[in-house]
Amino acid sequence: MDLDLKLKQLRRRYEELSQALSDPAIFDQQKRYAELSKEHADLSNIVEIYDRYEKVRQSIESNLELIDQDPDLADMARDENATLQEELTNLEHEIKLRLVPKDPEDSRNAIVEIRAGTGGDEAAIFAGDLFGMYRRYADKNGWRLELLGSNESPKGGFKEIIFGLSGNEVFGKMKYESGV
Repeated sequence: MDLDLKLKQLRRRYEELSQALSDPAIFDQQKRYAELSKEHADLSNIVEIYDRYEKVRQSIESNLELIDQDPDLADMARDENATLQEELTNLEHEIKLRLVPKDPEDSRNAIVEIRAGTGGDEAAIFAGDLFGMYRRYADKNGWRLELLGSNESPKGGFKEIIFGLSGNEVFGKMKYESGV
């Protein structure tokens, strides 16, 4: 399927969802409202990028007409087109990435366990620093962090700490966080 056709279909679906969400009767159907809201939010990013893509493409076409009509501005229009062409390529790449289907598991929550390895007090302090990093990352993403269990080290940090993260796309961002 042509990329432009696919994007136009997504735009139409986005507009249908916007219309459906503006209907006051939808608030009586909480489950349906939640489904439509999630789909609307997922499509909003790609529609926004598609709008930028269309504007850049129109600017390139306007510059091509200007090159043919006005020799005085032709050099400036060519320079601008070179920049716009690069932006168009980047936007097209970004659109293609966003069209890749998401893993359905990405929207789930996650449980993270951090254990101090070999190294005694220094490893426990590092585990504490690592927990602090994850706590700030959770705050930055608007996630809720719930402490499930911990074993503190006498010199600071943790011998072990287990916490749950809940929120939007938690598992999708945390699923590759593993290591020794």
